Amino acid sequence: MKTTYTFTVLRYIHDIVAGEFVNVGLALYAPEARYVSAICTPRYGRLNKMFLDVNGDHFRSLMRFIQARFDEHAQKIKNELPLDGMPKNVLEIAQAILPPDDSSLQWSEPGGGLTENPSKTLEELYLRMVQRYEEKPLLPSRSDEEIWHEFRKQLEAKHVLVQDSEEKFRIYMLLGEPRSEKLKPAFGKAMNILKKMPGETELIPEHRTQEFSKELADEVTNHAGLDPQS
Repeated sequence: MKTTYTFTVLRYIHDIVAGEFVNVGLALYAPEARYVSAICTPRYGRLNKMFLDVNGDHFRSLMRFIQARFDEHAQKIKNELPLDGMPKNVLEIAQAILPPDDSSLQWSEPGGGLTENPSKTLEELYLRMVQRYEEKPLLPSRSDEEIWHEFRKQLEAKHVLVQDSEEKFRIYMLLGEPRSEKLKPAFGKAMNILKKMPGETELIPEHRTQEFSKELADEVTNHAGLDPQS
């Protein structure tokens, strides 16, 4: 069943007067599906080539902040009923996270449409409006945020939340696997080293994302004494 959505593009504008900009992120909101999410790139190589004096560390920090705030909003919208009602469109959420001012990061006017899969539509729009303009090596490396985004989708689908706890816990290390065959032996050696770490640690390679998400959801459900079918 199709549902309405709105989206906005996050733009880096180096000089407000000149108005030149680079798309660096995209957020999407589908109220009927109780879905909101964003993808923000931490890569700034294209910005450096265009504007020369970009502060890379500051840019990455801002991208992580915006991504984290959208993740928080996603959980609230999915699991809570806002006392003052649902946001009207994605720009209302985006500007609450990053208010409009004279800084270099600005939200575009919202667009919208219909979708059967908001998450897939977000990725397609991000690919078309942000990622397609980035220069890519033959086998591009991925940032921690991009790898985590894939794990997060599966964990969110199982309603598994990460919470602070004083109890003893097991450390799960989520590992993005190399795309190049030449790097796989080194990846295997690195996993063997990680397995020797002290403490209760479990390594989760990327091909086990869906399996791990289900196992973790079942474990959380059993620990909380909930009905797995609920």
